[in-house]
Amino acid sequence: MDVGGTQYRVAVVDQGGSIVAVRKGRTQPRGGPQGASERIIAAVREVVEEAGSPRLAGIGASMASPVDPATGVLHHPPNLPGWNGYTMKPTLEEAFRIPVYIDNDANLAVVGEHRFGAGQGMQHLIYMTISTGVGGGIMIDGRVLHGARGFAGEIGHIIVEPLGPKCSCGNTGCLEVMASGTAIARRAASELEKGTQSVLTEMGKPNSVTAKEVAKAARQGDALALEIMRDVAIYSAYGIVSLIHIFDPEAVLLGGGVTQDYELIRPTLEATVQENLMGHHKGRNLVHLYALGDEVSLYGAAALVFDQQEQ
Repeated sequence: MDVGGTQYRVAVVDQGGSIVAVRKGRTQPRGGPQGASERIIAAVREVVEEAGSPRLAGIGASMASPVDPATGVLHHPPNLPGWNGYTMKPTLEEAFRIPVYIDNDANLAVVGEHRFGAGQGMQHLIYMTISTGVGGGIMIDGRVLHGARGFAGEIGHIIVEPLGPKCSCGNTGCLEVMASGTAIARRAASELEKGTQSVLTEMGKPNSVTAKEVAKAARQGDALALEIMRDVAIYSAYGIVSLIHIFDPEAVLLGGGVTQDYELIRPTLEATVQENLMGHHKGRNLVHLYALGDEVSLYGAAALVFDQQEQ
């Protein structure tokens, strides 16, 4: 299952990586975790029945939150108000009498890509999502890097512009505040409010411009939109270079909504990566798009179960 601030998805996934059946619904997090858990349990029962009631190996849960992977306890989830300190693990285990494994969505994205996607056969892998925010998962020697308390992999809070705007985490110039979809929209709105000429003015009020509209304008050759996307590529590359230098991965896989327009940032991003890599890394083609698309966290939750049971 994949539980986010807006919706949840539950699926039956076989060991070959085929989604046999899937259900989705509204998380409604402000109603509290207990009510959401009850709706999710009902959805699990429905999807298992639709799949023909197979014997389940376990339940994997991808959560949009920092997670203690040992207990499944959520820590200050930004889009699940009232869920701090909550874990679905005992509730799910009691309902289904099978093992339950829980981790955060970015960690499980790298697990999913490793087992079913573009990271197959690799042991050192980084997944970086560029969407509403920026996050990531890091795999070393075939295992997710959790850190001392389960909070490793906060890729979005690498500082790439010390004089940049303030990030929600409290720092300034984090990758998330410079290169996310939210950052793209904020930058466009700021420029339009200053009177910068752009076709974006025809798409609505400045404060309602979206990252998708900026990408559309860039494809039309709009100078402002092209500049914004160029800067996104440069800041993303700075973050990627730091990750390569620290972890020496076989690949950095990019996912998330912003990468749906990857062709707009790819030339600048790849050139900037190569310009800033240390000599022994230069020439290696390390940056690739993810393979599993929007279902990456669902695949990762399934892969978590299979991986745990194979250990």
